[in-house]
Amino acid sequence: MYMHIMNNEKFTLPYIKFIKNNFDFKEHFFIIVGSQKYLKDNDFKNENVKFIKGTICDWIKNAHLIKTCKLVIIHGFFQGIPLKVFLSLNLNVLKKVNWVIWGGDLKKRKSSYKLVEYIDDYLKKFSTKRFGYISTLVENDYDIAKAAYMVRGEHKKAIYINPITLSFLDDIKNSHKNREDIINIQIGNSADASNNHIDAIDKLSKYENQNIKIYCPLSYGDVEYAKEVIEYGKSKFKEKFVAITNYMTPRQYGEFLGKIDIAIFNNDRQQALGNIFALAYLGAKIYMRDDTTMWKDLVHNEKYKFYAIKDIPSINFNSFSEVNNESIYNNKVLSKCRFDEDYIKKVWQNILLD
Repeated sequence: MYMHIMNNEKFTLPYIKFIKNNFDFKEHFFIIVGSQKYLKDNDFKNENVKFIKGTICDWIKNAHLIKTCKLVIIHGFFQGIPLKVFLSLNLNVLKKVNWVIWGGDLKKRKSSYKLVEYIDDYLKKFSTKRFGYISTLVENDYDIAKAAYMVRGEHKKAIYINPITLSFLDDIKNSHKNREDIINIQIGNSADASNNHIDAIDKLSKYENQNIKIYCPLSYGDVEYAKEVIEYGKSKFKEKFVAITNYMTPRQYGEFLGKIDIAIFNNDRQQALGNIFALAYLGAKIYMRDDTTMWKDLVHNEKYKFYAIKDIPSINFNSFSEVNNESIYNNKVLSKCRFDEDYIKKVWQNILLD
């Protein structure tokens, strides 16, 4: 049996459905950690999905399942100190753990208590360097993990099913309008400080008199940080700044993405890949930082045609907003496989040692 350890996240249900549709579901067991915000235990009656709070007692109660399974897949190592303690005390388990690295995994935990930060980091280093497998969403995150945590597990590629399907994106009415219409600009994908919204807003502020609208999805993440971004965005762009604070269904969010002409991803780490691939497929012009693993992997290695955020202060609005049809077509072709369930299945077959 394969053991999946996941937080109760917006990506959790699409992933469980993907496994159910493409693999023998009886061979997979899911431990979902945290408050039942997106999924609830009655969503999976009589199925091999278990919800826990993530205390040390929870992990001890499930020790037999974890110790006897074929492979333990940790989807983002965000389950707190109790899981790290449990794993560190069960060395035989570590060699069959596959850590699927998410962007936030490569940043140290922040706490008001330095001792908590130290313990979390120590246990994370102790366990992850003994994991048998390390999977990454962008190739170069493995090098960062090696430098930060001395990981030495076998490197594998990972990819997640996008809640927004390719067929739906194909049905979205083309919203890249005539040039006299408003240019819709998206900044970031969540209320996470790693989006560096304030810096992005400052860089775009020189275009405040242009026919633009700035959209910031802020329904997911730090509520207090979202308030700061909204206040600052309104101070710079007035009514041209629109904060999205209500949670959208995948269909609603896909329709929103279909209206975006330019997207700004000022993230300082791997993040927002689902947004990036959907927008690239829809034909949006994408700017991102050129000093991240995402840029190295997507632009240098995979040959996406994205643009560097650092260049925005030195270019006029026409250069900023003009569309290169060859680049748009290139990005669409490259992004298509990211929504292909058969391709995603092959990636996970390799991870699952099938």
